[in-house]
Amino acid sequence: MKNRFFAILIGLGLSLSIAGQDLPEVIAMREIVIHEETNEVVFKNYYRKWCDVLNEQSKGMSGWLMKGDRGSRKNKYIFAYGFDYKAARDYYFPTEPPADYKQFYALPQEALSKLPQGVEGTNTYTDFVVLGYKDIVRPMMGELLGIHYIDIKSRNAKDFEKFIIEEFNPGMYNQIPGLNLFVLKGDRGEMKGQYVLMYNFESVELRDMYIPEPGQSTDEFKKEFEPVMPLWDKLQSFIDQTSSWTDYVVVY
Repeated sequence: MKNRFFAILIGLGLSLSIAGQDLPEVIAMREIVIHEETNEVVFKNYYRKWCDVLNEQSKGMSGWLMKGDRGSRKNKYIFAYGFDYKAARDYYFPTEPPADYKQFYALPQEALSKLPQGVEGTNTYTDFVVLGYKDIVRPMMGELLGIHYIDIKSRNAKDFEKFIIEEFNPGMYNQIPGLNLFVLKGDRGEMKGQYVLMYNFESVELRDMYIPEPGQSTDEFKKEFEPVMPLWDKLQSFIDQTSSWTDYVVVY
């Protein structure tokens, strides 16, 4: 299996959530390694400025940070570029790297003038596309995203995507109060062609109410989930294994 890193951002504390923002069609995860000697304040200011540039001055692109709350990357951070639509991603990044991204570098670059000491930029990345996005009515970002890397039985990949778009999305969407599930597929980068099952929780409190501890669900959650169990069981029939998972809290 390929390396399962998103962006590794260590030791940051930010407070602005994007819960309630529209879920983008493309979520591009970039790996950044932060060393222990990194000054937290300098690091925080660097990424705050860069997120502000993306959020305020780009067309259909945003930047945000999330912190691992549970799972294999607990207490680690990821940096993500969100593109409202795939066309916006292709506008700024027409091809896979290396390339001269003129539209992207036309944005104000003072925020990226110099990486803070102890920050190691890498070329590890994956662009994930939400399957069946165009048919989902205004999918919204929650405060907590559970990222589960899933391996699909290879012979069933085409049928799997058909099931997600035609059955799973319309049958599952907005059926569980405060929780939606989406399937994402790697479109470019390290995990191209691989899949993620994303749990989109409205809030950390709701996740905790439904699932107090990993692997433990409450009676209330089981009751809410019962009507969609046939869809869940069919989903599981396509999955070979879940290789790793992390619950990330949106912090900026």
